[in-house]
Parts: sequence; C-alpha cells; structure tokens
Amino acid sequence: AEDDFKPSTTGNYSAQATADLSELAKKDADDESLNKWKASLGVNPATAGSLKVEVLSFSILSPGREPIAYDLKNAQTLKDLEETGYTLKAKAEFQVQLKFVVSGGIVSGLKFINVTKKMGVKVDREEKVVGSYGPQEAAHVWISKPADIVPGGMLAKGSYSSTIKVLDDDGKEWLTFNQKFTIANEW
Repeated sequence: AEDDFKPSTTGNYSAQATADLSELAKKDADDESLNKWKASLGVNPATAGSLKVEVLSFSILSPGREPIAYDLKNAQTLKDLEETGYTLKAKAEFQVQLKFVVSGGIVSGLKFINVTKKMGVKVDREEKVVGSYGPQEAAHVWISKPADIVPGGMLAKGSYSSTIKVLDDDGKEWLTFNQKFTIANEW
C-alpha cells in the first residue's frame, strides 16, 4: 500500500523557513567571516540551481566481514538486487549505508523507508531519518544507527522482498528500488 511509504511527520517543520541557495548566498554578502562559514556549508551562488539528490550506492555492513555493496547507478546491479539479492546470516548485527551526492541546494529531512514482505505479506516497516545536507562534490555517507539484528529462528528464515525509498520533507522521492534477500544460517 502507498501509505506504507508515507513518512511520519517531522514536527514543526515550516516550508516558509527555507530559502534557495542563491538567496542565502546573497544575504550579508559584505560580511567576510559569514561568507567563509556559508562557503564551508556549500552555500555559494556558483552551486545554486535545481536541487538534486543522487543516491550512488546501498550497502549492508556487518562487523567482521566485507560490506555487501551495490552500485545503484548500474541498471544491471539494480536488476540483480531485485531478482537475486543477497543473504543475511540469522542473528547477525548489521547496518545500512547509503552514499549520495547533493547538488543545487540544501535537501531537508531525508528519510530512508524500507517495507519488507514475506510471501507477499508485510512483515516489517522501517523508517530512519537520514538528515539534512548541503551541496558538495564529495559523496555524503549515512550509516543507520543503532545497528539492527537479523531475525533468527525457524519462522524468520527464508526469502523476503522489500522496497526501499529515500524521500525528503517535501515528499519528493529521490530513490526507489526493490530488493530480495534471504535469511539463512550462514552468509
């Protein structure tokens, strides 16, 4: 259901409190120290433009093993993730990592929403706040906190499908992809 991906409210967020990058860059233009500070946040007229969030990769991190990483810019990788997926070890600790680039403005209130199904029945919905980010050339890295534990036991083992979406406070959807994963005794 589409309601599964409706983000929870963000409190007293006000769209009136936002400004575009060029407006912020022009404010107090004669204050040198303020201009340096704004530049450190990525606020300058040269980077102003249409806001864009490009999610580059999705990874599963677990202590003591190499990350399970997927390049989300590669169509074949997305197809493999949806059709084949990956295996998680029952009762293992894990975290999700996203790498993404923000350009053209400041993105406010990014959220990671994951709806998981087993045999077509929703078994979990997870929503995590990613945060607000300014533009920069280098990729931002977000790692979910706290770490999660993969369910264990006979009923938890098996194949799952999930849909992941990354949205902002305005409801703009920056990423959607489907994945399959299996919970088993070993990786």
